[in-house]
Amino acid sequence: MYNYKKLAALVADEEAYCEVEYHAGRKTFSAGSKSAGYYEQKTEEDIVEEMQEEKRRQYRETKFGFEKLKRAVSLFEGQKEFVVIRLYYFGEDINGDPREGGKTATWEEVVAELEEAGILKEIKTARRWRNKIVNDMSVCIFGIAAAVSAGTYRKRDIDK
Repeated sequence: MYNYKKLAALVADEEAYCEVEYHAGRKTFSAGSKSAGYYEQKTEEDIVEEMQEEKRRQYRETKFGFEKLKRAVSLFEGQKEFVVIRLYYFGEDINGDPREGGKTATWEEVVAELEEAGILKEIKTARRWRNKIVNDMSVCIFGIAAAVSAGTYRKRDIDK
C-alpha cells in the first residue's frame, strides 16, 4: 500500500517504463558454451531488442498486478474506515485530496485529523481499521492464502 501512488504513476506511462538504455561496448559479442563448440553472434540491435522485450514483459506483469490492487482498493473506498488508508498510505487528506508535499501521515497525525473531524479518537481504533481493510484487500488480491492468514489474524484479535 505504501507504494500504491508510485505504482500508479509507473504504469501510467508504458513508453517511459519500457525505455531501454544500452551502453555500447563492443559492436557484437559471443554467447554460448565453449564446450559445446558454438557461439552466437549478437549485434547491438539484437541486444537492445531483447532488452526492450524483457521490459515490455515486466511492464505487462506490473500493470496486471497494479490493476488487481486498484480493483481491490476501489471495493473499499466507500467504507468509513478507508480514510485511515488515505491518510496513512496514500498521502491524502480525509477528503482524498493530496496532502502538502504528498507526505503520508504518522499515526499521531492520523488520529489528530480524525479526532478533529469527529471520526475517531484512539490510535488503537485507527490501526484496527487499517488492519481490517488491508486484510480484506489481501483476500481480494491473493485469494485463499490471504484468507487463511486474515482468518488467523482475526481469530487472534477476537481472543484478546
